[in-house]
Amino acid sequence: MTPIDLSILCKDEAAKALVDLWLHLSAESVAATGRRIPEKAAFTPMKIARYLPYIFMLEWTDAGELQIRLAGTAFSAHFGRNLTGLKIDDLPESLLTKGEMDYFLALRTFRCAGSHEVLINDKKSGKAILYRSIHLPLADASGQPRFIIGASRALPPHMMSKTGVEMRLLRDEGASYHFADLGFGSPMGGRLFAEVA
Repeated sequence: MTPIDLSILCKDEAAKALVDLWLHLSAESVAATGRRIPEKAAFTPMKIARYLPYIFMLEWTDAGELQIRLAGTAFSAHFGRNLTGLKIDDLPESLLTKGEMDYFLALRTFRCAGSHEVLINDKKSGKAILYRSIHLPLADASGQPRFIIGASRALPPHMMSKTGVEMRLLRDEGASYHFADLGFGSPMGGRLFAEVA
């Protein structure tokens, strides 16, 4: 099989640790079953315990809804509530962009990995915060990509490394979405921009 390059997703330590673990699990899965997407049962969060506050897991329900199965403590602290158990559609509109569900559907349809950067207004400071997330598929026992494991970090304005042009584009579009091919293809050449809701 062709090696997978997920370096575009590794924007911080938590993302790199999660990508490294996922690649290791993927290699084990290929060797054992021939499947590139590892099963959720193989995912051991304690292998990246240091980054658990930034880790989350989503699941596609039988009804086709995306539910938050696990949200690290950093999410509770940042958003002021526990997000575990909520459906993505139940999140406040201020946390979602218009293209958010299209992005997650593309991840599932193409069986690809992805990342997105979203500008969110911080309620405490009133300033925009760049929120970076990565998303990697995990399969159910039948090999279907039912789960998404991810890492997310909020970067305050003084830590944003974007150029003025990139920041203007994010402000105008609301979010930038990137896809990484896992051997099954990826939408729109790997890049998609969504509009603000």
